[in-house]
Amino acid sequence: MPSEIWQRLDAQVKQILPVNLRAHFQVACIEEGCLVLLAANNMAASRLRMIAPGLLPQLGRLDSRITQVRAKILPK
Repeated sequence: MPSEIWQRLDAQVKQILPVNLRAHFQVACIEEGCLVLLAANNMAASRLRMIAPGLLPQLGRLDSRITQVRAKILPK
């Protein structure tokens, strides 16, 4: 996918995330239906794991391939 599409998806995902988490995540890819987000730290990743089930319907509307969400920790 072209980088503009990933940038747009990243911006759309951040609009769905709670304000206090937006700066801590970046879209990495969609892998076998799983939206992979890079988390800046363990705390942000843990919080995402807790709220992800509630966000999934909105995330699925952004891209029909998204059926689950996973956070990978990648410290800045």
